[in-house]
Amino acid sequence: MNRVAVVGISDMRAARRRDDATFFQLAYDAAKEAVEDARLTKEDIKYCFFSTANENFNRQPLMGIYIAEALGWSQKPLFEFTNAGGASGSALSAAYNYVASGQTDLVLVVGGDKISDADAPDLNGFQNLIVYGNDCLFEVPFGTGLGQFALLCQAYMSIYGITEEQAAKVSVKNHGNALLNPNAQSPKKISVEDVLNSKVLAWPIKFLDCSLVSDIFAAVVFASEERAKELREDPIWIKGVGHANDVGKFGWREVMNPGMNFGQAPVMRAAAKDAYRMAGITDPLNQICVAQVQDGFTWLELLTYEMLSFCGEGEGGKLIDEGATEIGGTLPVNPGGGCIGHGHAYGGIGMFDMAEVVKQLRGEAGGYQVEPAPTTGLVETMGGSGMCVSTVFILERG
Repeated sequence: MNRVAVVGISDMRAARRRDDATFFQLAYDAAKEAVEDARLTKEDIKYCFFSTANENFNRQPLMGIYIAEALGWSQKPLFEFTNAGGASGSALSAAYNYVASGQTDLVLVVGGDKISDADAPDLNGFQNLIVYGNDCLFEVPFGTGLGQFALLCQAYMSIYGITEEQAAKVSVKNHGNALLNPNAQSPKKISVEDVLNSKVLAWPIKFLDCSLVSDIFAAVVFASEERAKELREDPIWIKGVGHANDVGKFGWREVMNPGMNFGQAPVMRAAAKDAYRMAGITDPLNQICVAQVQDGFTWLELLTYEMLSFCGEGEGGKLIDEGATEIGGTLPVNPGGGCIGHGHAYGGIGMFDMAEVVKQLRGEAGGYQVEPAPTTGLVETMGGSGMCVSTVFILERG
């Protein structure tokens, strides 16, 4: 297998609404930034991989066709991936394999969603569209959506003793980190009490436990070792990749995974295991310097600590209590604010998070730069109905 590097990233500001731009424009802007950051032109790119969480968010079926048009992409391959928050991880994993196998030496990966387009009354709003991503026979008729994640949180609390206060600390951390990030959508100083007193949406999930809703696309460029060394003096190398799928029906996870309990997410553990083995990681807490992980809800960030082996099972709350994942902690997690404080690119979250880790490894993160500049970073994406798709990348400087 050939070595693969990240040589270009986008760095766009997250926003709740971008009424000044269509999703075509947002995709074009992200792709242009990443290609220019790689010191390339679009003519240099051989393949494009595109991801969206749900085409209905953007009110446009067959989005890949029109994204190709927006990018001026003609007579070249473009692949589309659509599986909710897991879409970008799938696209990144496939793009990596194309370069690593020698199929091509340069790929562009772009994705995201213009969520404000889903606010239109005739689409019944964003929340309804999320529900329609569930199983149409067993889950959609009962309107599960957010409720299924609440059930996971309840199980996590009951089995492991995780508290609402510990989950609230994730929101305080990530909103606070966003204060240091000029591209953040929701930078603000809040307290644990603010989170606990915010509106209950589906207990124990409250308004300030939730990630943002954003109009944003993100992009990265991968290159072979030879091209990477030609293009940049500071390529960021992909040292490990893991990708795993699980059952889509939320209630079937225990059936398909004997021995697990409802307060776990084994798909993340499986993806991390493969990525760690490939990268030679045996002690994640001390070998990884910075991480961007799933924080669609505060509880999920705590659970992710455990599934990625940053701590033992049931110890995610202890890790946040100790301050280990703060910017100045042992392993800073989501130092730019994550999905809760920075922005949520949905179908492009993998590229969004990978760009954040690349900035940290390059020493280009500005006010939220981890010091000393990290040498190793982790990117984790998770999504799909029932938390059924996860991808983990290990990146390294030098």
